[in-house]
Amino acid sequence: MISGPSGVGKNTLASRVSQDGFAVRAVTATTREPRLGEKDGVDYYFLSEDEFLAWRDEGRLLEWNHYGGNWYGTPLFAVNNACSSGKAVLLVIDVNGALKIKEKEKRVNLIFVLPPSMQALEDRLHGRGKDDEQSIRQRLDTAEKEVAQKDSYDHQIINEDVASAVEGIKKIIAAKTGRGEK
Repeated sequence: MISGPSGVGKNTLASRVSQDGFAVRAVTATTREPRLGEKDGVDYYFLSEDEFLAWRDEGRLLEWNHYGGNWYGTPLFAVNNACSSGKAVLLVIDVNGALKIKEKEKRVNLIFVLPPSMQALEDRLHGRGKDDEQSIRQRLDTAEKEVAQKDSYDHQIINEDVASAVEGIKKIIAAKTGRGEK
């Protein structure tokens, strides 16, 4: 599982590791609006709040959390589909969800992605142009709380350079699975 603050590049890293054929990403669900270029069923399952809450209440989600005014969760079917590939499974998941899953399933490995600095994270959030100043402040406040939990994770990767961070994640997966690349 990959976690880290908003804007740190978790989705980019998971996508690159998956595109390389090294692992399979289990697509998570959200009630937020798709960003430019995002596709339903590829980047997230984009649900209405009513749909999301129905999935939750029906037991169709492994975990869920409310973050930044939206719901996020991990559909069980997505994890099962990814597991059937025989490859390592990647979940991009918030800190609370990752720690909940780790309590239930000790075999999972948690990777926390850190920004090079909090200033770099702030610059990335501003550079995305997706949030107003108040939202960015809230995300940075949350990021500080999330970073404080990094020692609860099995591994930490600093995402200063995407290619190096991807290679770091692949090495962790290879060491845990005993498999080389692809």
